Amino acid sequence: MKSFLKIFLMIFVPVFTVLVAGFFYANFKYKISLGNKLNSEMDTLVNVIQTGFDLNNFDYESYKKLKVLYDKEKIRLTVIDKATGKVLMDNSVEFENIKTLDNHLTRPEVKEAMANGYGFYSRYSNTIKKDLIYYAKVLDNKIVRIAYPEVFLSNYGNSFKMLMIQVGGAILIIIVILAIYFARMVSVPVQKLNYIAEKIEEGKTKIHFPSFKDPTMSKVSSLIYKIYHLMLKKQEELVDSKERLNFIFSVMDEAILLMDKNNSLLYLNESAGKLFNIEKTGDNIFNVLTDLATISFFKKIVSLSESKEITEKFKNKTLQIYIKVLSEYNLFVIKDISKESDYETFKTELVGNISHELKTPVSMIMGYSETIINNKDLDKDTTDKFVKKIFDSSVRLNNLIEDILKLHKLEMLGLDFKVDEPVECNIFKSDIEDYYAGNAKRVMIDVRIEKVFVEYEHMLSVVTNLVNNAIKYSKGEEVYVEIEKINGYVNIRVADQGPVIPENEMTRIFERFYTTSKSRNKINAGTGLGLSIVKHIAAIYNGKIRVYKNSMFGNTFEVSLQEKS
Repeated sequence: MKSFLKIFLMIFVPVFTVLVAGFFYANFKYKISLGNKLNSEMDTLVNVIQTGFDLNNFDYESYKKLKVLYDKEKIRLTVIDKATGKVLMDNSVEFENIKTLDNHLTRPEVKEAMANGYGFYSRYSNTIKKDLIYYAKVLDNKIVRIAYPEVFLSNYGNSFKMLMIQVGGAILIIIVILAIYFARMVSVPVQKLNYIAEKIEEGKTKIHFPSFKDPTMSKVSSLIYKIYHLMLKKQEELVDSKERLNFIFSVMDEAILLMDKNNSLLYLNESAGKLFNIEKTGDNIFNVLTDLATISFFKKIVSLSESKEITEKFKNKTLQIYIKVLSEYNLFVIKDISKESDYETFKTELVGNISHELKTPVSMIMGYSETIINNKDLDKDTTDKFVKKIFDSSVRLNNLIEDILKLHKLEMLGLDFKVDEPVECNIFKSDIEDYYAGNAKRVMIDVRIEKVFVEYEHMLSVVTNLVNNAIKYSKGEEVYVEIEKINGYVNIRVADQGPVIPENEMTRIFERFYTTSKSRNKINAGTGLGLSIVKHIAAIYNGKIRVYKNSMFGNTFEVSLQEKS
């Protein structure tokens, strides 16, 4: 409706304005033409009077003839003496009253006639009490004045106005009809196109495209329809691509962030949100960060002005950062390489430790073997002693290799594994008792659960490593083992009767190859990897290991394991 009214007014107002202006202009021109015509008629009438009457001798008969002109046509005729201004004839008053009329030399039209030969003026007549149009002309020594009632001119003007109003009204009606027709012809297609545009703007996917009678508008609508459906198809492809990308980014371990040059965060994936504790986008990243370490980290990486790959420390993590600097955006791909970094560190340390630990038994084997080979005269006791040393070093070397392989196997296992079959605890208890049956120290085992979802080899490794340490280093005659479930965790405790491990060594004993202690028996020292293996098993079961002084003045090792089922 608004478009129809707008188009209607756009057509109607200019045409109506021109029509009104034309009406006033025609009326103005008509008045000028009517005045000229009246002036001509008056001049003709003056010439007729000059011809038909003796201007120097007006008698009653002449008066009666001219009186008829006034009575019928209301045309006033006045003859004035040019020299004296005396009225000689006036057909608008009684004959006997002519002599009583005022001097007319002061009349505007008379004064103009005396100056120019003729005068034309419109004014109110005090003699006949009417508005008159005067025309005065000098004829020899006389001034002849003709006066028409002004209503005569007004009647002609009103008649013309009425005619113009009638014609203008008819034209106006035609204009209104044409304006309505053309406005409707233009506005209806516009309204239909506006309907289509509004629905597209609202994001509607199902839009009814109306038909058009006009071929041109029909082509326009068809083109919009094709463009719209092509746009919908592209939009669906973009949405599908966006969903695929979002899914890919969401499952990626790498943190992905996209920022503009003002550091406004435009996108981040789930890994980035978790890593930096960010929940929303759209704001400047320094407005959403509250942690000082995170703020310092981002201040450092956003200040880089070129694409590069760097490695930075963030809290207790090592992050590898790939920065891509674009014209309007900065893309950050951040990978947590803490495990790789730790693994490289561990590998370096392990290689060094293994080299050191393997060196001792290998050196002993080589040294004693070389002595035996190069000294053929060695007595039997010395030879047997050297052979025993070679054998013991070989056993230590074998145990060391086995523990290293076992530790490597645990490290390769990772955290994501399941235990298919549980350990039957009564059978496990019997196996432990049989294993330590001939040992000089008694192993007392107390099992308070029936089944646990832990790998048998892992559980056996935990118990045997802890019990072996207790047997090797404890001075007591008994070792106590307890297995129970506490708060959803399998709890394994191994207690000996002392001596107590010094406080400064309680944390170091879980380090790889750490066996050195003046307070412990070095003769029976193992590979130094037993407790490291136990600690690693606890870690892959989301558990922990600790050691503390017990009531028997000895040490209790306590390991907690979360079941994998």
